[in-house]
Formats: sequence, structure tokens, C-alpha cells
Amino acid sequence: MGATQKGHHYVRLHAKWANGRERPTVQEAEARIHEIYDSGKAFFTKKAISNLWAQCQRNPQHGDKLTTTDLNGDDVEIETQTGRVKEFLNEKDVKGAYVYKELELSYVPRALMLSHLRWSEYVNEQIYCSLGVDQRTHLIDIETKEMLPPYPTLEPEIVAQHFETCMQEWKDSQTCTDVQKLLSSFAKDHRINKIVGFALGSMSYINQGRGDKEPYYCKRSASQHALQLTIKEWLHGRDGGTAGGIASYVQDPWYTTIDKEILHNAGLEVIDDPRGWLEVDEQSVVLSIAPNVATKEIIADLARPAIVIWCRVTDLNHITKEEGSV
Repeated sequence: MGATQKGHHYVRLHAKWANGRERPTVQEAEARIHEIYDSGKAFFTKKAISNLWAQCQRNPQHGDKLTTTDLNGDDVEIETQTGRVKEFLNEKDVKGAYVYKELELSYVPRALMLSHLRWSEYVNEQIYCSLGVDQRTHLIDIETKEMLPPYPTLEPEIVAQHFETCMQEWKDSQTCTDVQKLLSSFAKDHRINKIVGFALGSMSYINQGRGDKEPYYCKRSASQHALQLTIKEWLHGRDGGTAGGIASYVQDPWYTTIDKEILHNAGLEVIDDPRGWLEVDEQSVVLSIAPNVATKEIIADLARPAIVIWCRVTDLNHITKEEGSV
């Protein structure tokens, strides 16, 4: 992290077994992970998520401990760093500092556990727990200790304009028409009470490598949010207007205040993690196109939604040149 770098960053908080239990070997850990998976036992549960998040909401300070459990059910303590200021030197030996602030849950899926163990000589507590805690850090002025601005964003009017343009392009596309036909063919009788979109992306950050005026992230993110609005409109038409009360949630920790206002005006309710996971049930539509969180594994453990829309799992080694360019 450089002293001139802006934005939010996350630090995985240290975890430690509360009872001083003997550390399992890598082979024992791998065997336990496979055993849980083969038995059908969930790695993620709403109860565990709710419990850990409730602890985070109690405003723990620097040195306070949160408790989660590992794959064997043993207690693991996580020490929070809220309010701690850490100084550093960047590559040019310029002194900077950041402060630990908001707590957020982290999700460690089976695949990540196994990947870590393949390259490790020992088992650490963080990778032996499905749930952990990250802490968001903010760069601060080394003298005044005031927080520095986050990543630069486009002007709200520009973001709103591009969102409207992308929305219209989506509605006029053949893909949008095809999606509605698929819904009418395969989901005409599904009982649905809500739509939950995960990690659909921010529309307002500037990609400085592409020029300050180019809304690089906007079209991709706007199209995904437009898809969620299309599903809501389709439900409204399917149910003869009685679907107007269906909740339509979106959850992404990278939403800015600009994103939140635009999405609110469009009819999408922005919610914070982990509420989205807790909202999903058998009468939900789940939308998550290209998340950097283990949406598939989490949802598979928590519920069987009425409709799921996400990227197909593909073996990259078998993608043809044409497929890779789509």
C-alpha cells in the first residue's frame, strides 16, 4: 500500500484457537474438508453468519475478541483492530499511515481451503474456518490523522446518464428479449417473493488507466443491474401487477454513495453484507454474474432459490479461441 494510493483495503484479522487445541496436519485438514463435503453438511449456515455478524455489530474496539468455529466445531477467537493506526513506508520511502475501521465478514469456501493447503506446510486458523472477519482500512494523513478520499469517482450526473443509456441499450437488445422468453418458459409458475443481486459492481469508479472521463466499469455493472430490473418487470407482468411489492435487493461492498442513490431511484434497495445471504430462500431469484466471493458455494448451502442466474463454471483449459472472445 503506497502513501499516495487511495481507496479502501481489507486486512484479514488474526484468528487463534480459543482452547489451545493441537494444530491438525495438512493431511488431516484435507481429509476433514472432504469428509464434510461428502456428508452433505453445510460449510455455511444462516445461523453462523448471523451470530458472527451480531458480534461485529457490537462495536468491538482494538483488542476485543470475536468468536467463530472451525470445521470441527472448536471455538476460534478473532482479535479486532478497530481504531489502530499503522504507519508504513512506500516504495519511495515516503511515510504513510492507515487506520482500521469497519468490520466485514469473509467467506472461505471449500475450494479455497484446499488450494491453500496444497501450498502450505501447516494449517492456520483462518483457512480452517468457513467464516472469518476482515477489517477495512482507510489511508489517513500522517500529520492530521484525517481520512483521505477514497478512489476517485465520476460526477454523479455522468454516472446517471451512462446508467440510463446502458439501461436502454439492454432493453433494446435481443438478449433481454431472450431472457424474458426463458423466464416465461421455465419459471412461469415459480413462487417468487424477492430478487437478490450479489456483486453486480459499482458504476462510478474511474479507471485511471483508461482516462478520467471514461466510465469503464459503468456499462458492465449497469447491464447487470438492468437485468435485475428486467426480472422485476417480468414478474410484475406475469402476476398482473401484483408483483409490485416484491423486494429487489442488491449487495456489494464497493457501492459508493453515487451508486446507492442511482440504484435507489431505479427501484433497487441497496443492503449491506451479510443481509443478502440471510434474505435468500426458496422463493428468491438470485443474480450474481462474476463475483469475487464464493456465491455458488454459499447459496448452495443456504437455500434452493426458485431461480439462479450466474456464470457457468467452465474449465479454462477447454475454452476455444472463439469462446474466449465472447
